[in-house]
Amino acid sequence: MPTVVTVAITAALCLAFMVRSLTRNPANGALRAACLSTLAFLLAMYTVLITAGAEAADPIPAVVWAVSVGQHVLIMAGLCLAMAVLLHSIHLPAVATALVRRHGAVLLAAIAIAVVFASLAPPPDYTAGFVAEYATAPISSLYLLVFALYSMAMIATIAWLSWRWSRLADGPWIRRGLLVGAVGSSAGVGYCGVKAAYIALARLDVAPPVPEQVVTHPLILVSVPLGLVGLTVPGWGPWLTAVNRWAVWYRAHHQLHPLWAALTEDLPHVRMPLGTSRLGRWLGAAWDDRWAPHARDMDLRLHLRVVQIWDARRALQGYCDPAVYEQELRRGAERDRTGDAVVARAEAAMLAAALRRHRRGDPVVGDKSRVPLGTDAADLAANVLWLSRVSQAFARNRY
Repeated sequence: MPTVVTVAITAALCLAFMVRSLTRNPANGALRAACLSTLAFLLAMYTVLITAGAEAADPIPAVVWAVSVGQHVLIMAGLCLAMAVLLHSIHLPAVATALVRRHGAVLLAAIAIAVVFASLAPPPDYTAGFVAEYATAPISSLYLLVFALYSMAMIATIAWLSWRWSRLADGPWIRRGLLVGAVGSSAGVGYCGVKAAYIALARLDVAPPVPEQVVTHPLILVSVPLGLVGLTVPGWGPWLTAVNRWAVWYRAHHQLHPLWAALTEDLPHVRMPLGTSRLGRWLGAAWDDRWAPHARDMDLRLHLRVVQIWDARRALQGYCDPAVYEQELRRGAERDRTGDAVVARAEAAMLAAALRRHRRGDPVVGDKSRVPLGTDAADLAANVLWLSRVSQAFARNRY
């Protein structure tokens, strides 16, 4: 039962996400098939909950028989629809539609054969097959064998296509989704193989060492959730990337605050107002400058913060004393410290001294050619890394 509940919860979450995506892109054939496939698996899991404990009645009631057959039909349909997702993702719409129709015809034939065997099985026979006692279920075993073999063929094809196309996919999250789905499908092939093997062993009067459920339940717990997650990864994966990117920007924006605040407090003309958030109206400008998440424009705010720090540094160029910079480097050398951390500390010390000179109106007189330029990096990431080190040194040493 915990296995079924876990799978049902996963299916419900995946379905909710895909329905949301479908409302934004209703013409997407792959999304439509993914929604229907997930819905079929979700309904199949709920039928398991309905039939739980039905084996206590011998034979099982007709209603349980119908629900049980419906469960297998839903799983077979869900697998066919999962194949449709891949076909619509790989081929042009016209080609994908033609291939889906062929698979649909095979699905209907497999369902018809399975239902015929299920209908021919007497109640005691079907009850034995229902609890995996295949030795006393000759007809219902054939019904379950049709289900297992069709499912194995579909899952194996899905796994093969997923492995194959994962190497060719351009988008990283599409590739990851295919790989996750391939792992889940591989476990699903194992599940179907185990069920078919147990049926075959029963026909040969061979008793397996462990009950079928001991082997199949872990495979179900791996195959169905991973298969469903693989379907949805291309949709919510980029959102995870965006969240991670925002977190990096937010952290950098926060780390630059001590240096930015000190420089722009004395040189307010380099600031550019970007509006006030709702909380900022209550908590003040400090909230917006340092703590507010700014989910919509954090990249812009980080870029502007870097630009404003450099603008302020250029405005302080005449107050920067290279002697302070060189003295801090010598102190680091005396302590056997070298590298970017020492250079960043020397830069922070020089800027702090420049701010004090600026407040006194006391520019540096003499040769300014020895004043360091900071970093010659042109890209934003390198500038953020360098200025974050300077800002941390500035805040840590309280210049």
